Amino acid sequence: MLFSWTSCYLGGNLGAKWGNRGDTIELAAVPFPGGTIPSFSVPLQGQSVGSFIGGGQAGCNYQIGNVVLGIEGDGEGQHWDSGRQFGVLSTGVFSDNGTGTPPTTLEALSRWQAPLRGRIGYAWDRILIYATGGISWTNVRVCSNPGAFLFPLATPACDSQTFPGGTIGGGVEHAFLASNWSVVVEGRYTTYGTHSFNTGSLVTFLGPFPFLFSPMTDHLKLYTVEALFKLNYRFGAFPY
Repeated sequence: MLFSWTSCYLGGNLGAKWGNRGDTIELAAVPFPGGTIPSFSVPLQGQSVGSFIGGGQAGCNYQIGNVVLGIEGDGEGQHWDSGRQFGVLSTGVFSDNGTGTPPTTLEALSRWQAPLRGRIGYAWDRILIYATGGISWTNVRVCSNPGAFLFPLATPACDSQTFPGGTIGGGVEHAFLASNWSVVVEGRYTTYGTHSFNTGSLVTFLGPFPFLFSPMTDHLKLYTVEALFKLNYRFGAFPY
């Protein structure tokens, strides 16, 4: 008898993720006697992020002929932490360059993600090939340290935000014979777009006015790619 994928399931997962963060530093306009330093934004070079990930998932499938429709939610812990330094002049931002202010440290980190996705697949008995897509939430914390040990009026800051992104991918699932267990290999791409973080204030240099303090914003763009190995226990699985 053919196997039916109609069931709900719980499981665990392990894997790894890779990605890229892109930072665009924006300094607000600063007035001074006789004029104003205009605001400006300068992108920094992209920087890689990566982490092992692990957690659990739950979902349900419904099979119509060879087509399998489903929904799945999962949550994974992760531990990516990406730091960088840059220096600032009144005319621009220089990645990994201490010219201007003392090097400013900018660190971004994330500890979890939580996707919710639909699935559609095609089954050959106990083998299911599927595509998946939906929304993934994550939390990112960005902290700055703008050389405050030399310029005590420059203010470090941390800003934490939780935001959604779009995720898409696919996988292969195999159900074991005479068992409710199945194994899955899945890959996904997720883009979280660009989000603005308050990162304190920074010393701005301009001619005879070397100590002007400009509010600083980090516009962070993030995308990730991940590969997961999953083990599911399915409830109510049965042949037809």
